[in-house]
Amino acid sequence: MICKADEAVRGPVFCKNWETYNICSQLGTVAEVTSWNDNAEFKDMHAAYLLLGFSEKQRTELYMLFSFCLQLGNVDFEDNDAGEGSVITTPEQLELSAEMVQVAPDELGQAITSKTMGGGVIELFLKP
Repeated sequence: MICKADEAVRGPVFCKNWETYNICSQLGTVAEVTSWNDNAEFKDMHAAYLLLGFSEKQRTELYMLFSFCLQLGNVDFEDNDAGEGSVITTPEQLELSAEMVQVAPDELGQAITSKTMGGGVIELFLKP
């Protein structure tokens, strides 16, 4: 629904047309659902957030999170030839995602390709 919202809503949260996102445009995706009106439903939901007590800022931050998830879905990976884990093959998509949440691309890349192991008296280390 947010991908079909007015530009005034989509613009500040960097949300593009739904066809732009891998998550929304996979094989078998239905472009138009006849039993649901995305535009009308979004307008109702958009207004309802304020009635529920969300501030304008909180509503925009929520939409930014939705948009971030859509954008992060465009990041592609492949097996790491040097060993375990995976390598990001679309750094430009990672950079866009990182910009949206205001973190460094290398930090976001590390967060989605590795996990922190250890704890307690054991040293912490990253595992691909």
